[in-house]
Formats: sequence, C-alpha cells, structure tokens
Amino acid sequence: VSNLDVAWRYQVGEKPFPEYNTRPGGFEVTPIMIDDVVYMSTGYHRVVALNAETGQQLWAFDPRTYAEGPPVAGTGPHRGLMWWREGDDMRIFINARNRLYAIDAKTGQPVKEFGGGNVRIDVGHSREIPQGQFQSTSPGVVYGNLVIVGSRIPDRLQYRGDPPGSVQAFDVRTGTRA
Repeated sequence: VSNLDVAWRYQVGEKPFPEYNTRPGGFEVTPIMIDDVVYMSTGYHRVVALNAETGQQLWAFDPRTYAEGPPVAGTGPHRGLMWWREGDDMRIFINARNRLYAIDAKTGQPVKEFGGGNVRIDVGHSREIPQGQFQSTSPGVVYGNLVIVGSRIPDRLQYRGDPPGSVQAFDVRTGTRA
C-alpha cells in the first residue's frame, strides 16, 4: 500500500445555491464501476460517469433537486446508485428526494420508457406526505427486473406526522409500482 500513487482525482465542485436556499449534502458516496466506467452520485443528486482509467468525465445527469428548495429534514448526503442491464440496455438508477430516476448508462439521458424518465416515490403510501418531507438518500437494490428503494426517516424522536419508512419496488423498464 505504501507504494501506491494517486492515479487521478475528480472534484465534484458543488456549491450552495443562494437563489434556492440550498446547499449540497455531504459527499459520502460509494461509487460503482461497470465496464471501465465509474458511476457516482453527488450531494445534489447528480449522477456522474467517469472513465475509470483517466478520471475524465464522460457525462453528468442533473435532476435539479436543488431547485425545489431545502428539504424539510435538511440536506443529507446521497450515498450511491443502482444499475440494471439486459443486453445492450443498461440503466443507472438514483432515488433523489421524492423521485426515482432511470438514466441511460451510455448517454446520461433519462430513459423515457421509465415513467418519462422518473417516477414519484412519495405517493401511494398509507397517508399523504407533504411536499418536501419525503427523501431517499441511500441506494436501493435491483433484484431481477425490480428496483427496490426505501426512504429516509428522521434520526431523532419519531413524530406522528413524520414520513413513513416505506420500502417500494418498481419495474426497471416502465417504472410501474410493483
């Protein structure tokens, strides 16, 4: 280990947006590498694809969650991504705030067949969740043709109006709730 050298570095470079009263969450991601491409999420829920050999950015997807203003529970880190592949169709998934996004792994563009590019994950629970209160900061898991995600619940005392800690599954192709 003492003989290793740094091969490359990538600077996320996210800064506060005073116009939206937001700041990026902490950088606590676990990147994934598939076919010599490193994929990672950022504190503003961006998805970045990097050449694993050089660190050069190949593409970045920005869901613009910061434009919604600060979340009620505060800005937390985003910890990672999910992926699925069948033949030439490879998708990267990120659960960001109240949405689940499907991104084409080659182009960085939203997959339109997946609910127009994203589906809401804050609806269809045991009760209505007020806007801005539902968050999802840790990656879910892909099992077969399902992408399964949870939700962030407060790390403090629980109150009656807090968002539920629901686990949900969606079809990886269409975004339909399973």
